[in-house]
Amino acid sequence: MGFLFATALIVAVPASAQRTEGLDEARARVERLSQEIADAETELSKLELRALGAETELERLETEAEGLATSVTNAAILDFTRSGSGRSIFSSGDLTDGIRAGTLTDAAIGADTDALETYAVLFEDLELARIELAESKAAHDEFWAELLEKREELGAELARLEAIEAERLAEERRRAAAEAAAAAAASRSSGGGGGSANATAAAPGGLLTYCPVAGTHSFIDSWGYPRSGGRRHKGVDIMANTGVPIVAPVSGTVSHRSNRVGGRSFHLNGDDGNYYYGTHLSAYGNSGRVNAGDLIGYVGDDGNAAGIPHLHFEIHPGGGAAVNPYPATRAACG
Repeated sequence: MGFLFATALIVAVPASAQRTEGLDEARARVERLSQEIADAETELSKLELRALGAETELERLETEAEGLATSVTNAAILDFTRSGSGRSIFSSGDLTDGIRAGTLTDAAIGADTDALETYAVLFEDLELARIELAESKAAHDEFWAELLEKREELGAELARLEAIEAERLAEERRRAAAEAAAAAAASRSSGGGGGSANATAAAPGGLLTYCPVAGTHSFIDSWGYPRSGGRRHKGVDIMANTGVPIVAPVSGTVSHRSNRVGGRSFHLNGDDGNYYYGTHLSAYGNSGRVNAGDLIGYVGDDGNAAGIPHLHFEIHPGGGAAVNPYPATRAACG
């Protein structure tokens, strides 16, 4: 939770465009951090399962120990009443110490020695189970802290990348304006008519009309990767800073509601017959009838994504089972 695909960013630079200094380096850092965050999430899911297993085993052993309590207590009383040499388990000051010292099985003649021996073994197992639980929780906390640290670093890199992209786009607009002014001047001097071309932008390829996250972001193909509770990832996590707009990837009807795992979520029944789901929103946008590109929410970390702002995005063709949304998302997001 290794990866096969490169990070996809919202802004694609045409091959003919002039590269702004530091752009490639910023993108490389965002890609690296996105991969490291995904790796940490995978390790966290494994550690959560380990901790859950240790906790379950500890509860089982504690229940078993409670069930033996009566037999052990009766044997301890018998030991005390029959011990004439003072070698009673009570002389140790602690029942478990007495069992460990071996005095109980020697003194409790005719007592339920099987229960006593079982208790002694059970006590050792309980200690090991407590150690395992503590170690697994400590490892989980360590990876969680590392994940949050990487998320903060990614947020800073996304902001830096956004600033670099804004600088590049501003420079392109200045250059385009200068070229247009030069062309107009040339047209006037030659007496030609100033007709303008009717430019149209080609729609992004793939299933989606718009990238669902309308701001600087990154994502990888994490379909099927482990998640908490033994689940598998059924979407694509589009990493972005809190508050980045989320738009309808296709036209259709949107509703909003919250759930325990994802928190604030959008549900889009597309005009194309497909169902689209996004979650972990920080706030809602438009609902009801929407066109592709309309604002429907904002990136956040609601639900079980606390501290890791991103949009978990799913595609369900025909309203059925989810399919890997990475290819369509990559086509739309550049």
